[in-house]
Amino acid sequence: MELTFTNKNLVACTPFPKQSVEKVIKGGIAMIDKKVTLQELSVVFSNLEEGLDFGHKVFIRGDQVVQPWAKEVFTINGKDFILVPVSAIQLVVKNG
Repeated sequence: MELTFTNKNLVACTPFPKQSVEKVIKGGIAMIDKKVTLQELSVVFSNLEEGLDFGHKVFIRGDQVVQPWAKEVFTINGKDFILVPVSAIQLVVKNG
């Protein structure tokens, strides 16, 4: 069995799903909706030091999709993932 894991400051997670920017009209002016949501991503490779394992769910602020790390999609063993800084994780849901 192959053991794959990330270093202590990063978590390999599924990429953000494609998102569209929501526009709202205020006073006749088109603006971007600033409503912040949490985006659910799944852990792809374990992070032993953070106690995160494959399949755990992490929630990241939706506005983080514009960060450079969120756009860098890597592939290892046929799995696409991004490297999320631990500091960007707002909530963790562990299986079982």
